[in-house]
Amino acid sequence: MSFAKQVIPKPFESSAIERIAAFSSAQGIDNQEIIPLTPDASTRKYFRICWKKGKAVAAVYPEPFDPQFHPYLDVTRLFLESNIPVPQIYTVDGSLGIIVQEDLGDQQLFRVYETELEEQCDEYKEQAINLIARIQKATDKAHEMDSIASRLAFDEAKLSWELDFFVEHYFGSLRGETLRHAEAAELKAELNDISAELSAAPRVLCHRDFHAANLVVSKPLGPSHIKLPSPVAVPLMNSLSNPP
Repeated sequence: MSFAKQVIPKPFESSAIERIAAFSSAQGIDNQEIIPLTPDASTRKYFRICWKKGKAVAAVYPEPFDPQFHPYLDVTRLFLESNIPVPQIYTVDGSLGIIVQEDLGDQQLFRVYETELEEQCDEYKEQAINLIARIQKATDKAHEMDSIASRLAFDEAKLSWELDFFVEHYFGSLRGETLRHAEAAELKAELNDISAELSAAPRVLCHRDFHAANLVVSKPLGPSHIKLPSPVAVPLMNSLSNPP
């Protein structure tokens, strides 16, 4: 995967909760209404806060950032421009590393599956799959806007890394197995062939963490908002092989 050269900012000495408390006080928000949310699989922290007459979610990053070049904000602009449902951004304070966004609630799609009738679940799945097509359709828009999503790709090196990661943690961490040298070499050769074949295929935009835990049912009609890690351009066949 190719990345533009970046200057890495110095991390904050203050904690995420200290910074969101300072931000909230400046906004006239009662600090007792700051609720930590389930940690994301990253260094950022999430908090539910009061916002005007309702609630909002604050993402608090470990370092300051420039809002003009922040990947999350960049891709949010792209998705909104492409009519793809994502949380609205309410305000940003790059100096504190804070993004305040629409609160979509807690109705993750996989939880809805536990209580809804099978027919309704099938409808949700159809709508979720439709979102994949809508994201793919935004590929040209990503290039037009020079979005960061148009400059990242699952190239051969990145695909190889991902497949090596799978081998390590499927056989090692999950199954506790150690492949014989000949088996490991044969498997590596086959995976290298797969990486090369996928890398040569046409690329389209996709959400690289698209699954039922990252889809929120915020309206009766079905999954209408997507939690948004940065999308990345990937080979077409790769994106189609990963339904939610």
